[in-house]
Amino acid sequence: MTTYYVRKTGSDAAAGTSAGAAWLTIDKAQTVMTAGDTVYVGAGTYREQITCDTNAGTSGSPIRYVADTDGTQTSDAGLVYITALDSPFENDDTAVRTGAFTLQKNFTEIEGFFCEGGRSATISINFSSLGLMEGIRIVGCSLISGPGAGDALYIGHLSSTAPLVTPTGAIGVELDGCFIRGGIRMQLYGNAVAEQDAKIIIKNCVMWPSSVAGGAYNSTPRNRAINCHYNGGTFAPGGVTVTNCTFVGGTYGVAVDTEYSVVNTVDVRNSAFHGTDNGLWLETTNDGTLTSDYNQFSGCVTPYTNVTVGVNDFTSIAIGGIGGMADVPLYRALGWSPYLPWEPMQSQDLELSNAMVGNADGTVAPATDMYGNPKPMGRGKTGVWVGHFDTFTVDTGGFWTNDANAYDGDILDSVTPSTRAQTDPTGGTGSSTNALTGTGTNANGSRTETITGVEVRPWYGTDTSVAVIQAEISSGGVALDDISTLTTDVGAHGTEGWDLLDIPSGGWDWTKVAGLVSKFWVVSDAGQVAYLYGTEVRVWYENSNVDDRGGVEARSRPIQETTTVQTGDNSIRFDGAGIHDFLLPVDAELTTVTIAGRFDANYTGSKPKLDVFNIPGVADQTDIMTGSSGAWEDITASFTPDSKGIVRVRITSQDTSDTGKAFFDDLTVT
Repeated sequence: MTTYYVRKTGSDAAAGTSAGAAWLTIDKAQTVMTAGDTVYVGAGTYREQITCDTNAGTSGSPIRYVADTDGTQTSDAGLVYITALDSPFENDDTAVRTGAFTLQKNFTEIEGFFCEGGRSATISINFSSLGLMEGIRIVGCSLISGPGAGDALYIGHLSSTAPLVTPTGAIGVELDGCFIRGGIRMQLYGNAVAEQDAKIIIKNCVMWPSSVAGGAYNSTPRNRAINCHYNGGTFAPGGVTVTNCTFVGGTYGVAVDTEYSVVNTVDVRNSAFHGTDNGLWLETTNDGTLTSDYNQFSGCVTPYTNVTVGVNDFTSIAIGGIGGMADVPLYRALGWSPYLPWEPMQSQDLELSNAMVGNADGTVAPATDMYGNPKPMGRGKTGVWVGHFDTFTVDTGGFWTNDANAYDGDILDSVTPSTRAQTDPTGGTGSSTNALTGTGTNANGSRTETITGVEVRPWYGTDTSVAVIQAEISSGGVALDDISTLTTDVGAHGTEGWDLLDIPSGGWDWTKVAGLVSKFWVVSDAGQVAYLYGTEVRVWYENSNVDDRGGVEARSRPIQETTTVQTGDNSIRFDGAGIHDFLLPVDAELTTVTIAGRFDANYTGSKPKLDVFNIPGVADQTDIMTGSSGAWEDITASFTPDSKGIVRVRITSQDTSDTGKAFFDDLTVT
């Protein structure tokens, strides 16, 4: 297992085994490296296409290409840029190269590069050459589709002679913590004998597809963030997992344009779609091929096409502010922002909340986010539960037919009308004592989270003209809201939005939500039929430490503390888990960073710690508290950099409780 080096000051005639004897090109490294080898690439622009076709890695000993952006290996810190273009003014006709990387060997890993394509895909994984596709990882990279008709990432297998085979390990292809500008295109040829699982994993990524296709939908789908295409074979391919990704714009989020496996599905979870026209799109109703849960759609024209709505999906809750976009006032005023790019914006006092925060499925969420920060972080986050009235009781006036259809929960598809109750056009009007009545929602009455608000939203319609339906929602026999709803959606269902209920006597709890009573009656009609499709219930509650949706975890941030201090008048306090980074210039001399830490009796989990990263020529340094709660303790990191530079100092609360606090005070640098 040998370590090699590439620098802009290097030479391909050199040994390549030290920073002082580095090679000049990355392609030189690929001709030499064998299983277990790593090459560190220093900052600079590399105008080359690396075709990895010489040697393969093995399980546990991959061949690794690592961008040395912090300069700890090559002393050349900065962006490592691989481009297929020889000048920024090239177009698809003049680009010399097709892309940045072409991967034709298994167990190859690419980490930390900024890659730009040319005439074709920025990174191409040629499955036909690989046969079995296994152990290929792309981590922490930015992939930008070039001016040609290519994709940001292409995973292609077009051969019936080497059909898809399930990898023996956990990973076929993994994309982790990447920014994608353009599309990811998969063209897979199915197996002739049995169903196979490709084990393609896409997690912690931000997807920004183009607004134009750039060509035929199955050849250059740059307007599709992820496009899955079946290229033939007896048994359809499958096995694509998309977890904790953020999608921004574009025509399609995840699209399956031809039949995929119903055994090894395309599964999308914990992801957020911002203004993507078609969030999840399945070309045919091959039921089960594309599955969804714990996803969030905001500003999407059509969240689902031929896809079953996930039980824990949000389709009508605004995603809120996103770091690097909505925090522009902070950049204008301060020149910086405490929010990382693509981080859900949430204020420390939680008055500014974000529904992406604390509402993910933690059983499938990665351990870290796009930036490698731990998950979950923070506390006191706002949780959201969306359910519906589910228990039909009685139609006391007999004005409605198909009564139970208003309580079957089939109300979430805004395009195709669901089952419904309907009024008798000759029945006239009713009253609160003469109404279609339901008792109970599908809320779990045994839940214990503190509820901060409850809203309801009826879905209704009429056949030919206007009718007015009155609704009453009550708890314990006391009306919490009266809703007068004008039904103007002819032949289809609509809603006037969420209505906040009054707080019942004694405040909200989950038992009261489960036992809510709804009544509906017509107060004005012209002999037409009025429809009631159902009533949704939305509960806002105080959430504990739960993973977030999307590619970036929202962080708890330190706030000023004036009571628990070691010296002076102020310290900083974390409520729950969180991190805080700051930059520190250092010289090539012994440097010691010390800070006092403390935690209270409610704090649980690993103790507060201090880290120093990106030290020139020196490994990262860590120190963690060892003492008991209620006492201040110094935590220290000492190091001697090889050269002048900028290090990153991080203080971390690792609290896993719902009430614990961590404190830091008296930072010194000597």
